[in-house]
Amino acid sequence: NGEKKEILRVNYVLRGINLNPGENIIEMNFNPNSYKIGNQVILVSSIILLLILIIIIYLEVKKIKK
Repeated sequence: NGEKKEILRVNYVLRGINLNPGENIIEMNFNPNSYKIGNQVILVSSIILLLILIIIIYLEVKKIKK
């Protein structure tokens, strides 16, 4: 509802929020830096792996044509 509320610990896994009676909209965001860094590492690794694969295929095709 546009208000920031404290997130309470209900037990070891669940979380809770004290809300006013009626209809409420709840939005929770979880954006740790480790997740962002991990995504960047995966992206760079995938690009490098793709480039290596393209180079290997190119060299094999070139070798076959000789």
